[in-house]
Amino acid sequence: MRVKLSFVLRALLPNTASMLVLLLVTATACAGELIGNGGMEKPFVKGVAQGWRNGSYGKNVRTFSSGKPHSGKSSQQIACRSFEGGGIQFIYPLRVTAGKHYKVSLWLRAEGVVGMVNVGLYHVPAPYTRHLYTSFEPGESWQQYTLEGVSPESDEQAGLFVSLFPEASTTLWVDDVSVIEDGSPTVKQPLAAGNVVPNADFELAIERDWQGRRMTPYQDTQKPFHGQHSLRWDLDGSSAELVSRPLEFGTNGQPFTLAVSARASGQAAVTAELWPTMMIGVDRPLLKLDCQPGANWKVFRSSGPLPASNDGAYYLKLRLHSQQRVSVWLDALRLEPGNAETPFRCRRPVEASLNCAPVAHIFRQGAPVALELRAFSDGERPHHSELLCRVTDYWRHPVAEIPVPLDLKLRMVLSRQIQLPLEKTGIFLAELVDGEEVLGGTSFSVLPKVSPVAAKESAVGGHFRLNEFEMQVANAMGIKWSRIIDCETITHWYTAEPRQGHFVWYDDRVRVARKHGVCLLGELFRVPAWASTAGEKDKGSDVRRFPPRNMGDFAAYVRAVVNHYRNDIHDWEIWNEAYSTSFWMGTPEQYAAMAKVAVREVRAVDPLAIVMGPCIHPGGAEWFQKILICGALDGVQAFSYHGYYLLQPKSYNILQKWAAAGPAGPLPIWNTETGTISRTFYRHIPDKFVDKHTNWLGDVSYRVAAQNSAKLFIVALATGTKRYFQYGWGGKYEDMLPWLSSMSLFEYDTALRPMGVAYAVAASILDGCRGRGWFEAPGQVLVSLLEDDQRLIAVAWRCNGPRSRRIAVPIDPSAVEARDMMGNHVELPPHGAGFMLDPGPEPLYLLVPVEHAGALTEALKRAKPLEPDRP
Repeated sequence: MRVKLSFVLRALLPNTASMLVLLLVTATACAGELIGNGGMEKPFVKGVAQGWRNGSYGKNVRTFSSGKPHSGKSSQQIACRSFEGGGIQFIYPLRVTAGKHYKVSLWLRAEGVVGMVNVGLYHVPAPYTRHLYTSFEPGESWQQYTLEGVSPESDEQAGLFVSLFPEASTTLWVDDVSVIEDGSPTVKQPLAAGNVVPNADFELAIERDWQGRRMTPYQDTQKPFHGQHSLRWDLDGSSAELVSRPLEFGTNGQPFTLAVSARASGQAAVTAELWPTMMIGVDRPLLKLDCQPGANWKVFRSSGPLPASNDGAYYLKLRLHSQQRVSVWLDALRLEPGNAETPFRCRRPVEASLNCAPVAHIFRQGAPVALELRAFSDGERPHHSELLCRVTDYWRHPVAEIPVPLDLKLRMVLSRQIQLPLEKTGIFLAELVDGEEVLGGTSFSVLPKVSPVAAKESAVGGHFRLNEFEMQVANAMGIKWSRIIDCETITHWYTAEPRQGHFVWYDDRVRVARKHGVCLLGELFRVPAWASTAGEKDKGSDVRRFPPRNMGDFAAYVRAVVNHYRNDIHDWEIWNEAYSTSFWMGTPEQYAAMAKVAVREVRAVDPLAIVMGPCIHPGGAEWFQKILICGALDGVQAFSYHGYYLLQPKSYNILQKWAAAGPAGPLPIWNTETGTISRTFYRHIPDKFVDKHTNWLGDVSYRVAAQNSAKLFIVALATGTKRYFQYGWGGKYEDMLPWLSSMSLFEYDTALRPMGVAYAVAASILDGCRGRGWFEAPGQVLVSLLEDDQRLIAVAWRCNGPRSRRIAVPIDPSAVEARDMMGNHVELPPHGAGFMLDPGPEPLYLLVPVEHAGALTEALKRAKPLEPDRP
C-alpha cells in the first residue's frame, strides 16, 4: 500500500526544475523552530508570504495573496476559482533528521467546498517520500490543527507542504504555522511499581492482551506454575511467537527485571525480548532473556538498566523454537523495577477482562447482547468489591452502566455473563471501571440485517483471507466479494506457477469462499523469478514487478489459472496499479501488450468471464493516454480503478470519460480498491507503535476514518460504480500487534473498527441501489442520490469542517425516514411546513418511497440555511 499512495502523491507534486532548486533551501529559524515566517507576515512576493513557495500545478485557476489574519497583520490566502486537475499547494523548505520528533501546528479556515487539506513533511523530487503527514477538513472559523511524529529518515530536501485539491470555487486561509524539532519526544510516565505486564499469568482470555503468531497457544490447566492456567504450545519442529499489546510505564533509566517461568517436554528454546514501541532507529531489544526450559518449572531472569522509550510505551515479544516434537509451557511473566528475585505477582491484586464470543465481536440487530466477565484474584485474601461495566457508543455517549459485584476466592477465576440492554445498532465500547480507573475494555458491534441482494449482483466487496474466520466476518458484514491481491495471492503468477510448468492450486481456500457465498475477483499479477526480466541487482519480491521475458509464458499461465478456477472465478483483473513502478517496471506499451494477451486467453478458456483493467487512479492521466493508444482497453468488459481520496463526486468525471474511451464505448466501472487509515477505538491501550510503515500511514482518528469509509462507498455508488472493494488487511495478521494505527478493518483483538461498522451499515442500506448522481444543497451540504425499485436514498453531509449549519427542508417529515451513520433512526424536528436538518461531517441517510423521490430531491435543493451557525 505504501507505494500505491505515494504514486498518487507523485502525481500531485510539482516537477519543474525551478521547484527542485527552491527545495534545496533550508529555513533559518530559532532553535527548534524550523519555520521562519509562520505568521505569514509581509512582504509577500507574487502573493506568497516571504520564505514560502508556490508549488501549484495542473489545470486550475488560483490566486495567492495576503489575507485577514488569525493573529498579527496578515495570513496566507489561497483562492481557487476553477479546478480541473493538478494540485494547489505551497511549501516551506526545511530539513528533517531521522529519529527526531516533529510537532506541526497551523491555523486554518475555509470558505466554499475545500474538502481535505493535506499537511505534512515531504521530500521532493522523486521518490516524493512522506516523512509525516495527515489530512484536515477546515471549517469557516479559524481552528488550530496539529500533527506530530518521528521522521523515519534524514532529508536535506524536505519541506512542509500544505496542499488542497478542491472541486469547486473555494478559499483557504493559513496562519501561525510552526514546525518544532524537539529532539527526543520522551513521555514522562510515572515510575512503574511492581509487575507492569497485564494478564501475565494467562488467567484471563488471551486475546485481551496477547497475540499468538504462526501458532495459536491454548490455556492449559495441568500443573500451572501460578494460578489455574499456563500457556501451552505443541511444536512440531517449528517456531512460534507471542506478542503483547503495547504497555505504558515509566523507567527513569533504572534497572528492570524480565522474568518468565517455563517448562518443556523436550529440547526447546525460549527467548523473551522487550522492545520500545517507537522502532525507528532501533535494531536490538532493550532487555533480552534466553532460556532452555527443562521438564520442571523453572524461573528464568534477566536484569539491566531500561532506557526510556521515546513515546513512553513498550511491548514484549517471546519466541519459541524446537527442532523436534515438543510441548512448551509458559507462565508467570514478570517485568518490574529492581533486580531482586522476588516472588511472582500479577499486575494487580484483581485482574478482570470483558470478552466477546461472536466472530469479530459482531451481534445481529434484535439478538441478545452478552459479554463474558473474567476475573482473577492474586491477593493475600478473598476479594469482595464492585466494578462498573460502562458502555458507550461511537460518539462516546453513555448507553448503559451495569454494576458488577465481585466475590473472588484466592487464586480462583470467576466467569460471568453480563447481559446488555441494547436496542441501537453501531459500534460500542464496554469498559470495566474501578472508581476512575479503566481496567480494560472490549469493543463490539450490533449490525443491521444484511441486504438480501444476491452475491453476483452485489456491489459490496472487500479484501479477505479465504479462511473460516474471515469468510464468516464477510458474511456478517454483508460483504459478498473478495479480491485476490494482498490478503491472498492464490491466482498470482508467482504463487500459481513458482517453477515453470509446475502449478500449485489452492482449491481448499476457494471452497471456503464458495461455501460462504463469497464471489472472487482473481488477479493476473506478479511475475515469478524464473520468468522475470529483472536484473541481477533486483532481489526478492522486486523481481515480480518486471515484465516477463516471454509473453508466451504469460499466456500459458493465464490459460492454466483461468481453466483451473473456471468453475469458481469468473472475474479477472489485469495487474494491480501498473501505472506505478511499485508494481510494474515495464512500459505502458508492454502493459498494453500484456493486457491484450490476457483478454485473449481468458476469453478462450471461459467465454463468459469478465476481464477488466487498467486498475488506475485519476492521477495517472499521462500513463492512461499511452496505454489507450496502444489498445489496452481492447476487449475488456469492465473499467477498474482505485478510488483513494475520491471523496468529492466530481473526481469521477475523469473516470467516466476514460471508461468510455475504448473501442467498446462506455464500460461498467469497478472500484477494486479503496481504503482509509484508522487509529484504534480503544482507550485503555496506547496506540503508539511507530516504525517506517506506521509513520507513513499517517494519523487519522477513528471518527474521521469511519466517516471516510462510508463516504467513499456512497460517492462511488452514486456516481455509477458497479462494484466496490473496501481495502483492509485481514483480521488475524501476524503483524497486527503491536500495530494499532493501520488500514485494517479490525482491532488488534479482531473486533471490527468503527470504519468497518460504518461500511457494513452503508452496505445494508445501499446494496442493490443504482446511482442517481449528486448535487450540493444550500448550506454547503453534499447530497448523493441512490435508488432501488422501492426507495430513493439521499445521503447528506456537510462539505466543510466539523461545524454544522442547520437547514430547513420544505417537505413533510412523516414521509422521510432518517438514519445516522451507525444505522439508527434519527428524529427530524419539524420546522414550518417541513423539517430541520442538522448535517455534520458524518453521512445522514434520508429514505423515502420511490414515489416521493422527486419531492425529496427538490426539497433538498430548495432548503434554506438557518442562522446562526451552531458550533
